[in-house]
Amino acid sequence: CEARRAEFSRKLGTRFVYPSDEFYLNTGAEIPARSHYEGFPQLEDGVGLVRLFLDDLEKVRRRLPKATATPGSYTFVTGEIALPLVERLAETLNRIEGVRVNVCAVHNWFFEGNINIAGLVVGQDIVRALADFPVHETVVLPSVMLRDGEEVFLDEMTVDQLEERL
Repeated sequence: CEARRAEFSRKLGTRFVYPSDEFYLNTGAEIPARSHYEGFPQLEDGVGLVRLFLDDLEKVRRRLPKATATPGSYTFVTGEIALPLVERLAETLNRIEGVRVNVCAVHNWFFEGNINIAGLVVGQDIVRALADFPVHETVVLPSVMLRDGEEVFLDEMTVDQLEERL
């Protein structure tokens, strides 16, 4: 891929081909610098979101307070592929006195295969993953786990039903 990208850059003035964020996360390769993405023309295709997340996390890290007046404990739920990223977020937030965050990566038993993204995690898999996990007071779910504009997972479980089961 890199040879073709260099060729495109010479001939077209753009790299033209961008490996997806999944490629970098699945292979453990380093996430490229912001300049690599040439203005992020393919964000909607899952190309560059991880870089933006890491950049935003660094900005947030610099502005966080040392302590909070309203302590809380949180369990962040995510798909398996995002675990290292969400753990970095949790580590950052755990530096705040009064905040405790842990992260549960949910295996996708519902769809199986190589499905490891948060957007295809279903309610019953969250229940299963959290059954033996040290769940904190508040469970935080990414909105991509729910149908657009609804509080329903792909397996028809509602957020209220998930809360009851947990």
